[in-house]
Amino acid sequence: MSNIKKNALYNIVLSVSQVLFPVLVFPYVSRVLGPAGMGSVGFVENFTHYFIVLAALGIPIYGVREIAKHKQDDVMRSAVFSEIVIIHTITTIILSFVFVSLFTTIRQLYEYRQLFIVSVGIMYVQIFTMEWLFQGMEQFKLIAIRGVLTKVIAVFFIYIFVRNEDDTIVYYAIIFFAALVSMLINLYYAKDMVRFTFNNLKLLRHLKPMLYILSFSLVIQVYTVLDTTILGFIKGDVEVGYYTTSIKLSRVLIMVLTAVTMVMIPPIAKNFHEKRLEQNKQLLTKSFSYVSLLSIPLVIGLMLYAREIVRLFAGDEFLPATYSLQIIAPTIVIIGYSNVFGVQILNSSNNEKLFFRAACVGMIASLTVNFTFIPPLGYIGASIAAFVAELVVLVFLIRFSLRIIDFAPNWMIPIKALLTSLLFIPVYYLIYGFGFDAIITLLLGVPLSILLYFSLQYWVWRNDLVTDMVSIVSRFLSGFRS
Repeated sequence: MSNIKKNALYNIVLSVSQVLFPVLVFPYVSRVLGPAGMGSVGFVENFTHYFIVLAALGIPIYGVREIAKHKQDDVMRSAVFSEIVIIHTITTIILSFVFVSLFTTIRQLYEYRQLFIVSVGIMYVQIFTMEWLFQGMEQFKLIAIRGVLTKVIAVFFIYIFVRNEDDTIVYYAIIFFAALVSMLINLYYAKDMVRFTFNNLKLLRHLKPMLYILSFSLVIQVYTVLDTTILGFIKGDVEVGYYTTSIKLSRVLIMVLTAVTMVMIPPIAKNFHEKRLEQNKQLLTKSFSYVSLLSIPLVIGLMLYAREIVRLFAGDEFLPATYSLQIIAPTIVIIGYSNVFGVQILNSSNNEKLFFRAACVGMIASLTVNFTFIPPLGYIGASIAAFVAELVVLVFLIRFSLRIIDFAPNWMIPIKALLTSLLFIPVYYLIYGFGFDAIITLLLGVPLSILLYFSLQYWVWRNDLVTDMVSIVSRFLSGFRS
């Protein structure tokens, strides 16, 4: 099995664990903490996220690319690693002082001070988690094992210590503790990959590309995170609870979708660096096909079963989030394609400024729609803004990426995926007509839809990815029987 397939498998395992975590935790926590408690955590998480992004200076993206370039050069890799960590440490120290001064002086933030104190710890943990190092070195097996381990620890402590609606701070502290464990594990294994040094460091060489990436990262935050903050200030914690519930449920599926596309970034960046464009076209074709194959049925399924999913994972108290989830669902496929045209093409080819332009247009669209629709529509308006912003960004990413590489995706693949996914509709209403509860409806409808979808992809459309999957499973079963 090739390295890409192995890495994809490990990343899928990690993504499954990331799906299981909210499946195991969210139904319990949402019922214990309620919309107000979940809204408080969501508000603090999003506010803190701005500072984490600022302090990181685009390192989560930039670091992967730079480590991948110097994967075979121990000296250069260690130098780049040391320079990036030093920069991240300096910016985090500076911004942590600003962060503390804000939540201790602004009245609206001071009431969340206990949660914000935990957030300070989370900011510092980000420095030495160094996920970018392991991704650049294509150590996805380690990332997967560590990710599963920390999720298990978090689930255990949440069920033990989060007992009532006053345990919001306990829940957030457990999230910090799990992040701390991840950091310690990464520090232990990093010593075998890099050597920290203060000799002949050239910090300034990183600032220009970092600032480019930071710029579009900040702009992206405006239309992916600021909507929650705006909603919180205008409408309050309950509506934030509804909106963040729909966002979290959709992001669970996005994690699975990006499992394979993320492992493509190191080889694509290396190919761009070495001018091997034909190899990149092959990798991009696989990424586009993968996104189309999985994202479109996920969107249709999520829109159909939104009410049952919200009821199962959050409870009847969160049912208003159904409408928000249905509006946000199409962003799954949009973000999937944005990863291909934006992250894999523009970022990997050192064209961050083009990504920045696309993100700026998305930010303008997001702010316009948010301030227009949140006052009258609340969380529904925020959901509309999220969809519009992601769509606008994708349009510009496609336009800019085609300037970099002559990549011509086969648009018949998503059309076939959509036509096949539309068959989920009669399946859903057939099962819904029997009046089953949410669990039974999902247990019957989802597996039946999956079986129908992949059967048609294999027998009617002869999708190459599905054919490969069937071949791999067949070889595995043959080896197991022998």
